[in-house]
Amino acid sequence: MKKLSIKEIEKTFNNKEFDEVIEKLSPLVKNVDNNKQTDIPLWNIYYLIGQSYRFKKDFKNASWYLKKSVKTFENFSNLKALGIVCHQIGEYNEAIKLHSRSLDLDDTQPLSWNSLAYTQKYMKQYDKAEKNYETGIKVHLRNIVKSLNNSRNSVFYPFNKVVFQAPLFVEYATNAAIYLTAKKNYDSIAFPSGAAAEAMVKDKTSNSLYWSERIEIKKVKWFLFLKKKKKERILVIRPNYFHTLFNKLINDTIYFLLVGNKAEVLKLQGKEESKKYWTEAKIFKSLLEKN
Repeated sequence: MKKLSIKEIEKTFNNKEFDEVIEKLSPLVKNVDNNKQTDIPLWNIYYLIGQSYRFKKDFKNASWYLKKSVKTFENFSNLKALGIVCHQIGEYNEAIKLHSRSLDLDDTQPLSWNSLAYTQKYMKQYDKAEKNYETGIKVHLRNIVKSLNNSRNSVFYPFNKVVFQAPLFVEYATNAAIYLTAKKNYDSIAFPSGAAAEAMVKDKTSNSLYWSERIEIKKVKWFLFLKKKKKERILVIRPNYFHTLFNKLINDTIYFLLVGNKAEVLKLQGKEESKKYWTEAKIFKSLLEKN
């Protein structure tokens, strides 16, 4: 008998054929010899069945299977999924515990921050929700920046005035660049403008780079009136960094989802800042729809 593969099941799941997923996987959890029929780990079998029931809106079965998955092996994905089910059946405190535990295991998942904040919003914990939506946005951009391969063979994106018309994009892109500076152990960061930036764009041999390094020698006080030279490494963020990041954001839904959700909790708190976030969400949503 041919073993069930995870690729086969994931394809069925991604095609939203949830009844077929349940039909194929349910017999395996009743059979102690399931390892002879599939290489899929038991926790993942429970998880996929539970997720299938969740999307079918059968929350009773979804809860049962996801709890079995968590009991078998905790990871950020099954904890988050169970947290979503708890939210859907009104168990908000339990949902917050599960989402928090999920983030303890992996805090690099922007949608996990979104799920936690979403439940906090329902509990009218608007200040906490606002903070966690903000974290989710920053995490998402940092993930993208960490994935960039700084190469002369990267795609070069020409100047696009829309990039600097989004009220929040440059702020979040800059935050991600500062994070990258610390991660790569640079002493400081620089953002060239004017003639320097224009020269970088015109240089076709290197205009696709996202960043470059500059070394400066500075004299610093050492002992009393003596001075010594110190080498300072500076990460120079180039124009293609902003344009590449912008083009990646307009091709996924996560950024405008998080920004829109934060706009909502800002509005619920009566904060004027919500208008800026609504504007940002609308800009990126419309660009995604055009693409």
